[in-house]
Amino acid sequence: MLGDVQVKIDAASHAVNALDTYIDGAFYDGVISKAEADAIEKYINIVNSQKSDIDAQFTALYANSYLSGTAKTNLNSAKEAIDTETTNLLNSINTAIADGAASEAEKADVDSKFTAFNSALSTYQTRVEEAKESIETAIETAANNYTNGQLSDYAEVVTGSLGDLQNQIDGSITTHFYAYV
Repeated sequence: MLGDVQVKIDAASHAVNALDTYIDGAFYDGVISKAEADAIEKYINIVNSQKSDIDAQFTALYANSYLSGTAKTNLNSAKEAIDTETTNLLNSINTAIADGAASEAEKADVDSKFTAFNSALSTYQTRVEEAKESIETAIETAANNYTNGQLSDYAEVVTGSLGDLQNQIDGSITTHFYAYV
């Protein structure tokens, strides 16, 4: 499950980069043809699909009972940033292509939204790694605590049993010894 998160992040990054590359070409002449708008819409659908995959993976990772504290808070904040930047990016693209022409201001706005999205995605990727490490550490700690508890319980039982056995032996020796005196 944890490895799947990275795959989804990489797929979303690839989809957004493909969209960015296509938009740079489509915006080059400032005119958005119907074919370019349709192609951009297809890329937007791919980005939305990849984003849905990240959402599902986030939900599973965030719900992990071993994830807590700062790592969980940071992961959630990074996910909120991804959500915001995805919305901002897609809104900016839709605004730019709506009238069939892309002004310099619209191009600049879309470019800045791509930059913000990529930054948010990079931060999210870091937070996912931190969450994975936190989960692994928590699992290791829980396993160690369980093992130590079991060993402690075993030591108490063995120590108690040995003490009882020693008392029985001492009683038998004393009983046998006094019989011959």
